[in-house]
Amino acid sequence: CVCDNSGVFTPEDINSLEELCGDKNISILATKNSSEKSDEEICGDYFKRRFADSDTSDNTLTFLNTATDKFTVVTDLTKDYENQIQSCNKLAAAKNYTEACKSMITFFVE
Repeated sequence: CVCDNSGVFTPEDINSLEELCGDKNISILATKNSSEKSDEEICGDYFKRRFADSDTSDNTLTFLNTATDKFTVVTDLTKDYENQIQSCNKLAAAKNYTEACKSMITFFVE
């Protein structure tokens, strides 16, 4: 599931990202956070809403703040993803949002 509140993805981008997610419980939220809430709070709130009815333990929400070009992740998985976030933040800083999200999805679905 890709939710593009920022309008940074083309319909083709969204389709390719959703295909990459396949049947995995991973969602991408791209938005411009200009609120007083931290990215971590927003990501946590969306994670709870998105996966409220999930009975699996493999849920992942990837939050891309297009105001700062930074990723935040909330996941049930026990993967060490800090290096992945740093790598994807570099792609996002170059405004290469689609490739950054593809890299993030690939990391979590493998």
